[in-house]
Amino acid sequence: LIGETDKHTVSIRITETDPSEVGEVRRLEIIDKDGNVAATISPDQRVFEGLLANNAYKVVMTYVYDLNDGNGEQTFVREITANTKKYTKPSIIIRTTKKDYTWMTFTVSTVDADELAEILTVEFLDGETWKDVGIEDTYLIEDLVPGNEYKIKVTYQYDMKDGAGAIKEEKIYDTSTKAYKTPSINITKLEADPFSVDFEFDVSDIDDVGYLSKIELIREDGLVIKATNLAQRSFEGIDPLYDYILKISYEYDLLDNQGKRTLEVTKEFMTQSQGLLIGNGVVKGIGSCTDTTLYINMSVGDYAFAENKKIIIIVSNSVKKAII
Repeated sequence: LIGETDKHTVSIRITETDPSEVGEVRRLEIIDKDGNVAATISPDQRVFEGLLANNAYKVVMTYVYDLNDGNGEQTFVREITANTKKYTKPSIIIRTTKKDYTWMTFTVSTVDADELAEILTVEFLDGETWKDVGIEDTYLIEDLVPGNEYKIKVTYQYDMKDGAGAIKEEKIYDTSTKAYKTPSINITKLEADPFSVDFEFDVSDIDDVGYLSKIELIREDGLVIKATNLAQRSFEGIDPLYDYILKISYEYDLLDNQGKRTLEVTKEFMTQSQGLLIGNGVVKGIGSCTDTTLYINMSVGDYAFAENKKIIIIVSNSVKKAII
């Protein structure tokens, strides 16, 4: 007894050795996994039909013979196991085909070799609400927010015809709209002398989503000096006794419902104090000092201007700065 299977059938072959022709196949039946008779065929048939896919069965053959020896009919049973073949589980493919800042298109397709799947709904998540967008070949969703995350949900069902019934599943796909580029600023030049500073900077705003809002000079004591116009590229008349921060502010909106943002780029600098380089001078000693001025006695040889760092002087337990 040999069996061959497909998804819903089991075929058998019977090899019979009965040269005296005293026996016959009396019964052929197939038993399911629960022990119930799933199907019975006549002795001259060889195919069990209408079975469940991907199930384990047992084929039972009852054979009866009579040797005419006064013992009457004798019976023996032969059994074989047979597993029907299973269907291929279907799957869903969601693909974004095009997208821009405020719209996108997508498609929904099935990978379903055995044609088992049925798409029930296609939904698009915008904010907190799932919106049913119908069953289409191609979907166009508009009035979206740039740079935002969205979800597409496909609900579908299929039946593997194995007795388990219809199975419902969901496939969720994450996508997003195209985002505007965030601007950037690069300070390319900053040159300072004791009383002024010159600067240059480059603005990169590919999508034109912002504008230059402020140019400021912030002194180390907190004083803020604002540019009188946004074309200004220098500050004059600054106090050389302080360190400074140049701050460039740029406001922009990426239209992503997050409102306006401010890009701030800063660069610290010290003024370059003006002093005398003494070719052959000698410091004679420290003279008198006030709250803001230190007097140094020197014998002077050759004079020449040079760039010197600020000198920190401790006066009355506080830090003072002086220029020499």
